Amino acid sequence: MPGITIHKGSLPELADAGLDASFDVTQELRPHFIDGRFGYDIVDVEPYRKSYGDDDDEDADGELFIAHLEGRPAGAILLSEAWNGYARIDNILVDANLRRAGVATALLHHAVDWCKSHGLSGLMLETQNNNVAACKLYERFGFRLGGFDLHLYGNLAAPGEIALFWYWHAAA
Repeated sequence: MPGITIHKGSLPELADAGLDASFDVTQELRPHFIDGRFGYDIVDVEPYRKSYGDDDDEDADGELFIAHLEGRPAGAILLSEAWNGYARIDNILVDANLRRAGVATALLHHAVDWCKSHGLSGLMLETQNNNVAACKLYERFGFRLGGFDLHLYGNLAAPGEIALFWYWHAAA
């Protein structure tokens, strides 16, 4: 992607970048399982702003990569090897002011390269049903919805949030 560079980074470097990972929610995905297939409907919701707190429990075994757009910190992706032969995207974020510039797509391409270089069969990630833009991006990139969990966020201040599990498989 023109103007986008990606390098291996550290959590302190990411913190110093001050990226804003928040987003406006105006729609949500409502997942379903019908005739042996996962799918979803998109419904409008009362608008609100979604923010993520600091994650002190980031996977210490993962590798963090930071994307720059024309020299400015723009996004990051944390990758690790999952127990099931997939590369796991533990976190992916793009600064709110730099979205729709190809940063997330560049980070996903980097994840594919990382996956292949580690001899893994594909990528997996979890996101929430209120991040519709991200879900649409993953689907356009070739990810498929592989499952959902209605209770994963039940003990958090996120009533009704549904965990969605997405998978991308490398071509054989």
